[in-house]
Amino acid sequence: MENQEKEEIKYIITLDADTDLILNSAFQLVGAMAHILNRPVLDAQKNIVIDGYGIMQPRIGVNLDISYKTLFTKIFAGAGGIDSYTNAISDTYQDNFQEGIFTGKGIYDLKTYETVLEKQIPENTVLSHDLLEGCYLRCGLVSDILLMDGYPTKYNSFMNRLSRWIRGDWQITKWLSFKSPFNLLSKYKILDNLRRSLIEIAIIVAILYCNLIGILDAKKIWWSVTILLGIAIFPYLLEIVNALIFRKEGEEKQKTFAPKISGIKGSLLRVLLTLRMFKL
Repeated sequence: MENQEKEEIKYIITLDADTDLILNSAFQLVGAMAHILNRPVLDAQKNIVIDGYGIMQPRIGVNLDISYKTLFTKIFAGAGGIDSYTNAISDTYQDNFQEGIFTGKGIYDLKTYETVLEKQIPENTVLSHDLLEGCYLRCGLVSDILLMDGYPTKYNSFMNRLSRWIRGDWQITKWLSFKSPFNLLSKYKILDNLRRSLIEIAIIVAILYCNLIGILDAKKIWWSVTILLGIAIFPYLLEIVNALIFRKEGEEKQKTFAPKISGIKGSLLRVLLTLRMFKL
């Protein structure tokens, strides 16, 4: 009886506890997976999806009641800021290679999932396995379908979540080996996550090194420290420049229902919170 019921299940939609399906989004996800051009094609030798998609990732938005719950969410949740994960409208991998990155919320083909991932990931060895699933099953980004998600309400909870993700990224480094069935693009996704996880610590180490050189050799280091901090806040500087230069003539500040902090003020506050990480 259980096997019969299992055979009748074709797709599974996976959500987090704080993720909500909006009207018709489930039907749209099923429709995207069932499209003839998206049906997964397996490589029998490598046991991975090489064409079509075994898993699909929708666009993720932030729930309205969360976006203005605390000062932190007013600054970051509404504008994106430090968290591109909740603002995936366009994706470099999908646009150029027709393959996106899975972030844990979406729909997958049950039969393909079980066929490909059986005994591939040892139990209790990988904290965050979303990227692995996306690489094995070939993830597609469907940016015209939206799901609503929660958001960390405090800076510390955001950093704890980020720390958990980074630990998961480093736990999957063994899939970079020559024995891995992944193609070069999938391995680059893993490496790129590792690279991004090292940016902040690399900046901190570089600042400490510059200060040490300044103390020992009595050299001026302000310019090198400024450059390093500029790297950390570069995305927010672009926001400010964009707001100042590309503002249309006669354009007025838009008022929104949610009291989020956006515009130049929001960008400056995101700069300050980012610099806080360096204990300045």
